[in-house]
Amino acid sequence: LVVGKDISLLENVLNTKIEGNRVFLNDTVSRKKQVLPLIESMYSKGT
Repeated sequence: LVVGKDISLLENVLNTKIEGNRVFLNDTVSRKKQVLPLIESMYSKGT
């Protein structure tokens, strides 16, 4: 599930379309180890 004001930015980072506030990430086992670093880098770029 995806909520927030930066959904379009997250779509760019994940290179996928988020529809209905949902996204399925193939080959993702750990949100903590695989998704969180992407989100952290997204915000550390000053956006």
